[in-house]
Amino acid sequence: MALGLDDPLYHKLTPAMYTDFRAKRIAGDIEDQQGKCSAVSFRTCNNEQDLMNAVIVELQRMGEWKSENPLKSVRQFRLHEDDMEFLSQDEIRQLIETTNAYTTHSDLVKVIKLCLSTGARFGEVAKLTSAQISTNKVIFTKTRGKKTRAVPISEQLYKEIAPEKTAPFGPRLGRMMMSPAAFRRSKVAEVRSERLMYSRFVMYGASTAI
Repeated sequence: MALGLDDPLYHKLTPAMYTDFRAKRIAGDIEDQQGKCSAVSFRTCNNEQDLMNAVIVELQRMGEWKSENPLKSVRQFRLHEDDMEFLSQDEIRQLIETTNAYTTHSDLVKVIKLCLSTGARFGEVAKLTSAQISTNKVIFTKTRGKKTRAVPISEQLYKEIAPEKTAPFGPRLGRMMMSPAAFRRSKVAEVRSERLMYSRFVMYGASTAI
């Protein structure tokens, strides 16, 4: 970013200079560290502005940035939220059937059912320990949003995933035996697109399907 802005002294950075830099980023007129020019999205521009703004705010807090924050007056791009996708009941049944037939990792069906019931990411569920699962409730920690959250689950699902607090959620290792990378290599990932399957499962009527 500094090179794209022509590496100005901090007190010479202006809103106009940053918006010009941003326009060039969108047009693909600025080289990256590999010397390639490629256009970026509005979302990337907003992320870069957030990073630059965070640096300036921290330098101001430390007393190292004496001027006003030039990004204060630069509006970010307005982004449209992506449409949320849902698995249909037929797709849910197909997913569970395919998972049950996948014998390489017998615990996969537990992971998938928890993803479907809670809306959690695959990686979040795969790292669960027995301490995070109690009767009718799962507690997720160290999430992408940096917050701890408790999500209710049905009694039937609780008995299925932790009938006697044994592995993979129990004291033996306390964690799922299947990594996200192993999931991507499994045939189960072919049931739906990897983006929908791996990032987050959302469904209607989880208790009836599971």
